[in-house]
Amino acid sequence: MDPLQQEMTFEEYLNFPKTLGWKHEYYGGALHRSPAWTAVATFRASPHTLSAIEMNRRADSDPSWETLTVKHLEKEDHTPLLKLFCECFDQAIEYAACRPSDIVKYAHKSLDAFFGDSPEPYADACRVATINRNIVGASIIARCEGGALLQPIFVDLTYQRRGLATLLLTASAKSLVEQGCKELRSRCNLGNEASMAWHAKCGFVEFPEELPAGHRANIYSLEAERQERLGLPTAKEMRALADFWRNERDRLSS
Repeated sequence: MDPLQQEMTFEEYLNFPKTLGWKHEYYGGALHRSPAWTAVATFRASPHTLSAIEMNRRADSDPSWETLTVKHLEKEDHTPLLKLFCECFDQAIEYAACRPSDIVKYAHKSLDAFFGDSPEPYADACRVATINRNIVGASIIARCEGGALLQPIFVDLTYQRRGLATLLLTASAKSLVEQGCKELRSRCNLGNEASMAWHAKCGFVEFPEELPAGHRANIYSLEAERQERLGLPTAKEMRALADFWRNERDRLSS
């Protein structure tokens, strides 16, 4: 069965946990979930601050780790980066409703501009990580209003949670400092808990926006209602979150 579609009664739907990042709908006797386009948070940070992050990479017994290198983007990296992009984001919430062919299109949209005759202005800040000369990660830096945009950063599933993303980020940030860039932005789906935590740990600050605030208010309100019906002890805390984000949404929309 499609994990984004589950047959159930309407009562079961009402009692189904509602989670950040997702749009929840009920029709045709089933729950339908899809990534919520309103659930994207924008972060920003000073490249100078990011460039000063102290690395505490986890000790690793894999001898291939000693071959790790971080280098500039090169033309021959295009094809392997497209492949790695698709592998990394195949199970990501942002692409949960996409067919494999759609993810390939998004990969080209994100990367092709950096390998043309007129590369992106911040192409020199992009970094690629290799182990045993195989590409295992990359930080891609595009231009956006007000500065640069981390779009995206991704690491081979085998090497995640080992500090590679932060290593790539700091290397790109140092280059942005040299180029006089004052702000680096990034985006993340609210349902991607690991990425949200990583942004906060690195020093990114979420930019207040009406849409993600409204998404939080809606999800927390639905969850508060569900937990109140079931008599769960966390219902009061969830209701407080719903009220806070509803007020924040109203403040940002005024």
